[in-house]
Amino acid sequence: MPAELPGYYFDVAKNRYFKIQPNHIAPSGSKYSRQAVRTEKVIKKAQRRDELQHQSKLASTVTRSRLLQHPLLTFDRRLGHLRKSAGSLVAEYYAAGLERKVVVRNPITVGGCTLTTTPQYRRSLRSGSFCIEEPSGILFGDCRSWRMDGRQDCTDIHAFYPRSPYEMGELLDGRDSLDWPTPLSHDTTILYSHKKVESIGRANGIRDILSIGSGLVVWSEDGFNPQHPEVTMVKVGACSVGPFAHRHGLVHQTSFAEDIRDLAVQPGDYTVALASERGLYLMDLFHASYPLTKYPLGTNELVKATFKDRNIVMGGTRSGKMLLCDIRAAPPSAKGGRTTATRLQHTDLITGLAALPNGNQILISGLKSMKIYDLRFAPQPSLMCHLPRSNSFKASPAVLDFNIPLAPQYRHSWKGFAYDPELNIVLRVSSDSGGEHNCAALWSASTGRLLQSPLSRERFHFPIDDTAIARVRDGPKSIFISTGNMISEWTLQGRGSEGDQE
Repeated sequence: MPAELPGYYFDVAKNRYFKIQPNHIAPSGSKYSRQAVRTEKVIKKAQRRDELQHQSKLASTVTRSRLLQHPLLTFDRRLGHLRKSAGSLVAEYYAAGLERKVVVRNPITVGGCTLTTTPQYRRSLRSGSFCIEEPSGILFGDCRSWRMDGRQDCTDIHAFYPRSPYEMGELLDGRDSLDWPTPLSHDTTILYSHKKVESIGRANGIRDILSIGSGLVVWSEDGFNPQHPEVTMVKVGACSVGPFAHRHGLVHQTSFAEDIRDLAVQPGDYTVALASERGLYLMDLFHASYPLTKYPLGTNELVKATFKDRNIVMGGTRSGKMLLCDIRAAPPSAKGGRTTATRLQHTDLITGLAALPNGNQILISGLKSMKIYDLRFAPQPSLMCHLPRSNSFKASPAVLDFNIPLAPQYRHSWKGFAYDPELNIVLRVSSDSGGEHNCAALWSASTGRLLQSPLSRERFHFPIDDTAIARVRDGPKSIFISTGNMISEWTLQGRGSEGDQE
């Protein structure tokens, strides 16, 4: 073991010491710059901490006495086959069997469906943000449309309708098809048809898209004045099918003099929560006037919001505070009032929130950590400082800490988190600042361990823009990932054609 000399770095590969140099003097990519040495120490310290925590958990776990077990029943354990719950086995099987399929390929040719017809115009995904409506399977996304002659160029929110099983059968066997012959560039494995696309409304500078159900969709975008970037536009549109078909073509827009950070829909209702840095807005979409109700939260750092249930809204802040707001109570009439208080304190900035099915546990994802807290046993966060103006709280105790590797350079994504309560799995996206390690992984919410999957081994060439877990057909749910202006589906089911996928 080489000795540690102050101010020097020992390179094991070259078996020699190097003097630690400032970042602007050291060669590019060297291991003995100050930043590289500091990063290596942080990574090693985090690895030692995770290993010690894992060993301490194993040492403190009470095991069943071997005297109470039958020798024949424990023979599988002697072979290394550990007992697992049925839910864990299903989650592992689901993750291991995922395959990649193309959902929407760019560019999307519209108007020409045969070899003899000239395409009129094309569409291409613009921001990569999307959402999927269950159970209809409609995909909403912003697309740039342009004519082939170059005389028209605009960006709209489009609704992509999935192909029906009858249409897929026609495309596979080529019989009774109205558009025969099929063009050579046509791919029968693509889930959404290029013919079943309709425009919802004009969009510019999309930030977030949210499906409400019954054909309703809400999206937030940048304001018209570039000198005031804090101004946000929230628009509501509807499809031409469903109970709100009479609103198709009538886009309602509301301007906010503050930045809208996140959108969330109330379970089983047509109410949307708009999270801004100053508070929470509730928009009722059932009424055509779209009334608004504001709930001040007493903070100016709110970044995430989601519904715990029909009556409780959870909010996440930059400092890691998790807030609870009961929307059954009327908002305060006095100026400066608040309707919520800090309930949990996470270790870093909150990028994802989810309530587990039991209603008592909360899953919180941050930049460098992901934990599960139990509201029944977590005490109210206490201040770290006794000063009255102190706003720093001690971290709340967690019941499960996910084994997340520490990334030295992390590029956070506000849409790189999704939780599925059926399989009890978590989809988490990680990227470095250089974009060389853009990846997505599945984690078990029961054990906190990484699930072995082809998705975890995939390395994307572009940063991941948006993710979703949704069921678009009978059977298990699918994982959708948007990267490089192309949406891919990771699923267990085939689509009739087992050719090579992109």
